[in-house]
Formats: sequence, structure tokens, C-alpha cells
Amino acid sequence: MTTRNDFSVEYNTSPRVAEIAAPSVEVVMQDVVDTLRKHEDSFQGMGFPKLVNASGKEDLGGGTSVGITVANQNTLLAFEARRTPAETGTVTGSPASLISGRQIIQDTAALFQTANVVRGSLVINFTDQSIADVISVDSETQLTTKTLVNGIGNTYDVTDVYQVFNVTQVKAVGGNLTAVDESQITIEPILPTAFTQVILTSSSSATIANQEALEAGLFFKGVTIDGTNGIESSTGLAGTLATPCKNDTFAAAVIAARKMRDVFLIGTNVITADHSDGIRFTGADALKSITVLTTGAVLDNCTFTVQIVTGVMDGNILIQEAIASNLSGFTGVIKESGIQNTLALGNSGNNGATSLTDVSSVKNIGTGQNYAVIDAAATGSVVNGDRIAGNFHMINKAGAEIFDLTFESGTFIAQSSCTGGTINIYGECVVTDNSGVGCTVNDNTKTKIIADQDIEIAALKAQLALVPTDTRDAVYDGIP
Repeated sequence: MTTRNDFSVEYNTSPRVAEIAAPSVEVVMQDVVDTLRKHEDSFQGMGFPKLVNASGKEDLGGGTSVGITVANQNTLLAFEARRTPAETGTVTGSPASLISGRQIIQDTAALFQTANVVRGSLVINFTDQSIADVISVDSETQLTTKTLVNGIGNTYDVTDVYQVFNVTQVKAVGGNLTAVDESQITIEPILPTAFTQVILTSSSSATIANQEALEAGLFFKGVTIDGTNGIESSTGLAGTLATPCKNDTFAAAVIAARKMRDVFLIGTNVITADHSDGIRFTGADALKSITVLTTGAVLDNCTFTVQIVTGVMDGNILIQEAIASNLSGFTGVIKESGIQNTLALGNSGNNGATSLTDVSSVKNIGTGQNYAVIDAAATGSVVNGDRIAGNFHMINKAGAEIFDLTFESGTFIAQSSCTGGTINIYGECVVTDNSGVGCTVNDNTKTKIIADQDIEIAALKAQLALVPTDTRDAVYDGIP
């Protein structure tokens, strides 16, 4: 049984209204039945006739059941109206449109694209007392709309006050929904609400898969977190792409209940909960999905991909196809990824070891810093790497540990704060040893070997110049 905590029932109307609170945008028929029956059993609900009947779900074997039909009893299903405008402002310009039946509204302070204004959104000109549908979003500061109607002048005049409302598409899925009034006459089961568009999925099929399998399909086998637009809930369909969780605390409850291992991240999110079961965190965009790790989060054996990972960690994780930016306390593996700003090594988890494979430094566009810093201040920390590219600095190495780093290209500088242990550099790299007393930097790169060979050859050529011409070829034959 799955009940939702975002339903409310208005009993003192006919038909009654069962409303799903914003920002939920999806409901499954089985949840409608379970939730309304819970309301029927409440102290208030017991004083009124039943809200719902349901049929179907008989088990046919093999994980297949007869399809469910929900019959609301003098009750309409509604999604809460979206009354909050996507954008508000004052008109700063309205150039003439080249197309008949179109008008242009400009507001230099607006963020129409960021506010997700789209074709079909509604503009209300409160000063002119007129309205119009959006035809296109031309830029962050300009919209093209249909001609304003029902107003005083039906124009966008400078200083006119306006608001833009988006229309939210919502869904009722997972079976058939019907309704009858108090006289048992069939009525439409959905109550329209302002700025919502309801998609009601009906089925003529005689069978459905079980509810758990149906809901798993909505989750895509993972829980979605959106720190900006998510909901503060872990029940019902919280955590789907359509209804993401607000943070990872709610997501952790969904993960535990639905036995999932994957988390999908949208936008900027702060990780604070216990994910020690080894969760795979996948971002929506390698540059726009930003994940901030906190000291309270438990992240042993977790994986982070397609995102920027920053903050403080304590444990052992894998970062792959992502960017580690100003990340401290790190132990684990970074592969096929970039390192930006500073990577401060940790000493808790993975025996204090950090492994770098196929990594490169990422230039900080904001500061112009074109190198990444590896901070080895943590006692007992170890870093080894293979196939490294770009510009790296090492700082604060005081321990006796041996670091081995193999470069494909780039530069490596050991700073004066490195005062202990050994740093071995291999591959193709220009090495600068500015380390302090007590730290040994061994330049085993091909670049160094070639440079040494060039010095030897130059010395031999200098000696050759001192040898008499008639004996030079015999003595130094083969010297280039």
C-alpha cells in the first residue's frame, strides 16, 4: 500500500475535490485509491460517504494483474493551481512586430529563459488589464506574444506592469480514472485548475504489470534530486524525474524503501546524508551539475560522474568523467576526469591512497589559473598517477611517503613547502624542483633524458672542436 501526504480533500462541496499539492506533477492510480481510502478512514472522512471505488488488480500469475479502474464517488481529482508567476516586471520596450497578429514585449531586467517561459505561457498586463499567449521566447529579455486582448489599449507600453505564468503539464497514469456524481451519473473525473494541463492516461488493455514494476519504470531505476525545484518528501513518487526530491536526505529514504543504488543530480546539490552502501551519483551535465560534499556525509565506496564535485569528503570514492574542484580530504580514484584549483589529499580510507588515471588539469576561467594544485599536507597521504596531462603544482609534502606520477604531457612544479619524502616523475613532462630541504624530486622523464643527452652531445662537440682535423673523424666517428 502506498499513500501520499500531498493529498487534501475538500468535503463541503459537491462534487468533492481531492487535490494534489504543488509541486507534484504526477500521480499513479493505485496511489489515488490507497490515499483516498486512508482519508475515508480518518476522523473527518468517516462522517461522509466514501470517496472512491476500485476494481481490477486480480492476479493472473507471472507478475501480471488485471488492469485497475478507479471510480471516484462524487469526487474530482485536481492538481493544485500554479499561482506563482514565472516572471514579473515592468515593460521597458515594445518594438513593432514584422508579423501580423504578434506583439513584442521587452524587459531589460527579465530572465525569461531562466524562468523556463515557453510557448503557451500566459502574459498578463496588469496596467492595461489585458492578456496574451507567448508565441516565442526570443531572449532572456524579450518575448513575442499574440496580440493582447480584453484590455484598455491592448498594447505593451513602457512602465506597464506584467506577470508571466507558465502552464505546468501534469499526469495521472497507471490505470483508468472515472467518476460519478451523487446521483451516480457519469462526470468528468478531473477538475481543471489554473495554469495546469492534465494528461490522463487511460488503457483498454485487460492487464497491467504489478505496481512495483510500474513505479520502477517511472524512476528509471534511480532517484532524482533537484536542490532548486525538488519536493521535501520521500513518499509516493517523490524522487522521479518528474517529481525530484529536494535533497539527499529525502533521497536516502527513497533509496532505502525502493532498494536502489543510483542517484541522478540536477543543478546544485549539497550531500549531507549517509550513503555508505556505495551509491552511484550521476549528474545531468558535466559543467552545470555541481555537487557539494560536506563533512557530515558518509560516502565510502560512492561514485560520482558527469558533474563538478567540490567540498570536503572523508572516506574512499571514485570520481569518473567529472571535475574535482577544490576538493579536500580525498582518498580513492580519479579517472578520466579533470582537476581544478586544489585537490587536498586525505588519509582516511583506501589506506590514505589516491590514484590518478587519465586526468588533466582544468584551467580556472574565473582566476585565469592554468594549473592544478595537489596538496599533500595530510599526514600519511599518498598519491600515484598514470597518464596525467596538463600543469600541476605539488605543495605541503612533509611525510616520508614516495609518490610516483607518470605524465603524457605538461609541467610539474614541486613547491618549497615540500620538505619530505620522494616524488618520482616519469613520462613526458617539464619538471621544476623548487622543493625545500628533505624532499627529493627525481626527474625520470623523457624530457629530462633528452635534455641530458643534448648536454652530453654538446660537451662532446666542444671536445671535438679541440681535436686536430686530420684525426677528428677517426677518434670521434659517429658523433652527430
